[in-house]
Formats: sequence, structure tokens, C-alpha cells
Amino acid sequence: MFDQVVDGTFSFDDEAFYWLCAHARSSAARQELLAAASESSTPIRQLMERPADFRGRPVVVEGVLRSREEYEIRARPELGRLTQLELSVPGSHAIVTIVCMEQPARMPIGLPVRATGYFLKSRMFRTADGQSGAGVVVVTNGMVSVASTSDRTAERSSGVSMASERWVVLAVAVLLVAWLGLRRRVRQSPRLMPAARDARTTSDTVGANDRDFEWMHTSSTDQGAGSSHRASDSASRRPS
Repeated sequence: MFDQVVDGTFSFDDEAFYWLCAHARSSAARQELLAAASESSTPIRQLMERPADFRGRPVVVEGVLRSREEYEIRARPELGRLTQLELSVPGSHAIVTIVCMEQPARMPIGLPVRATGYFLKSRMFRTADGQSGAGVVVVTNGMVSVASTSDRTAERSSGVSMASERWVVLAVAVLLVAWLGLRRRVRQSPRLMPAARDARTTSDTVGANDRDFEWMHTSSTDQGAGSSHRASDSASRRPS
């Protein structure tokens, strides 16, 4: 029966849909949905990407209430009056269609709600202004309630926690790179210092030798010239 369900079509006029409607009113379904109601909501993306994995199974969905409609199916009078809710999913253009076999409590439009029911299919549709849309169909016995503030706060806290962890990892990575760069510079400095010190010592010594011993060349010349003058003077004073 569920093998004959075709995903991606607008209509959900399938035998599997009518079977789920009848099954949702049973006591076994009520117990099964009550047990699943405490679980976390299933992301809409998973339901749309892998509908066969969830078909006919209890799921929890959340969204913002956009419309409410009550109707009867003439070809199926045994189903009685159905209530259909349309939920928009924040962060996406998907619409969750919830068909309730029992009338849920009336809630104002725009209120975040939470529903537990049996997943049927993913579907495609076209809006009144001609835009294409996608969504899923869920059948429930009427287990629809206002989404608790704690659930929404937990989701936001989880998102903030993940963002904080990413910032911490990034900060640690930056500090590690800076530390490695500083360590590399410290390791290179001792190898450069002796060479610089030797260069300064050699330069200073060479300069000092040139200046300190320059007088020897000058004195030798002057001394030689002085000796020549004295020799000439002695020769001139020597008696003939």
C-alpha cells in the first residue's frame, strides 16, 4: 500500500492516506503517537529528501500556523469532518500539511505549533501567485499543541553554543599560529647573534689597528728625514 504512494505530486488522494486516517483514530495509534510526542522534531529537509524512510511512521513536526480549514470528503463519508492545518517552516519555503481526524484546539494564526502524526509523503504545489512550493503531509488524530518556549529556547541555545564553539576553535588556532611564529624567531636569534658579534669585533679591531699603528709609518718617515738632516749637518761641520 505505501509502495504505491508517489512523492512530488500535489494530490494526496491515495489509499494509503485513507488508511492512515482510519488508523489514526484507533487506540493503538493514540498510544503510539503519545509515546512519540516527547521526541525531538524531525527536520523538514530530512522528510523531503528521504520520504520513503519515514512513510507510515510517527514523526514530530513544528512550524508557524498559517491557515486552518475544515471539510468533508464526499467519497469517504466514514471519515467524518477533517481539519487541515498549514504550517510554514522558519528558514525555508516548505509547508507542512497536517490532516487532523479530531478537531484540535483553536489557536491564533502566526502561533508556533507542534504536531505528532504519521508521515505520508512529500508533495509539490503552486501558490495563488503562481510560485512553486514544496512540503509534506502528516496525518494525526488531533495531537497538535502550542510549541513550548523551552523547546524553542533549547534550539536557540544549541545554535549559540555551536557558534561559540566555532569561535573558540578559531581563537585557539590563531594563538597557536602566533606561538609557533614566535618560537621560530626565538630559535633563529641565537644563531645570528655570534655572527653579528664577530662581525662587530673584527670591524672594530681592523679599524683600531689602522688608526693605532698609523703613527709608525709617519714617524718612520719623519725619523728618517731627521736623520738625513743631522747627517748633513754633521758633515758640514766636520773640519776639512
